[in-house]
Amino acid sequence: MKKVAVITVTAAMLAGIVTGCTPMEIEPSESETSVVELGPARAQDDYFRYVNQERFDTAEFEYGSQAVEMAFDSKLIEDELNGIIEDVIAGSGYAKGSEEDLIKYAYNSFMAYDFENEPIPADLAAVLDEIDNASSIDELLEIDAKLVRDYGMPGMFSVSPDVDPFNPQRNVMTFTPAQGVLKTSFKDLRDNSYNIDYVMEDAKVILTTRGYDKETAEQYGRELAYITLDLYTATDMELADSLFPYEYMKIVPADEVKEILNNVDLDGYLTIIGFDTSKIKDYCISDEGQLRAINAMLKDENLNALKAMELGDVYSQFSRYIAPHYPQ
Repeated sequence: MKKVAVITVTAAMLAGIVTGCTPMEIEPSESETSVVELGPARAQDDYFRYVNQERFDTAEFEYGSQAVEMAFDSKLIEDELNGIIEDVIAGSGYAKGSEEDLIKYAYNSFMAYDFENEPIPADLAAVLDEIDNASSIDELLEIDAKLVRDYGMPGMFSVSPDVDPFNPQRNVMTFTPAQGVLKTSFKDLRDNSYNIDYVMEDAKVILTTRGYDKETAEQYGRELAYITLDLYTATDMELADSLFPYEYMKIVPADEVKEILNNVDLDGYLTIIGFDTSKIKDYCISDEGQLRAINAMLKDENLNALKAMELGDVYSQFSRYIAPHYPQ
């Protein structure tokens, strides 16, 4: 539900402006509000605020405005991260298992990897096989949760802890709306409905690389295209365009979220990822319509199309490891 700020002007004040008469004096009301000051951000807790703290402290909002131009500098964050990595790589003698040791090991391993000639890593190949062999939606969701936990992927629900937009002193599990399916965004579909063909074609290519025959791959790709249209129709495109998505957010009790996602064992899914669901009392949602559409698609009759989508997401995330083995 949008929160709309409304400014009311009394008739007496308006009459004074129009007629030139002295407006009636309005006694200002007084109220007290206590605001808890946030302490300095630690890099490991909130890196965005850590880097942009000075801008937060000095930002000046014009009356009635909701944003400050150039208030936050994402490039500064990237530069800071790059600088940290460069400094760590240049150093040596780190304790085994320390943050610096892990960063340097990961960087050196990545740079030394022969993407053109090395086979697809065994663990990644095993994940692709697991997706291909999933026999139910529940089994596919279990794999999806493991991909979130072990590979840092967003998953079908894109749900993760974030700052409560209405109470920054606490975190809340937040559903981030999907922006599209495979490489086709919902904005692409709004611009030209024929772009839905790209979903079908991308799915067909992905499934062909997995050994499906052309007709079967095309059938499952078409099914995924229909699912994509359902998701697009349910998506709030005003939210997708908004520069201030917080006005669309609402806090929803956990029981109500489970009713919205009644085709899913949400607690079981989050437990696999590693969350203690006994501590999750509510969620932050900004596009309930899309969330209901995601729930509606999670049926075994859509299994093959959803497997194509899951395979595509893994292909996209790890394309450098996979693409060289499928030159077509």
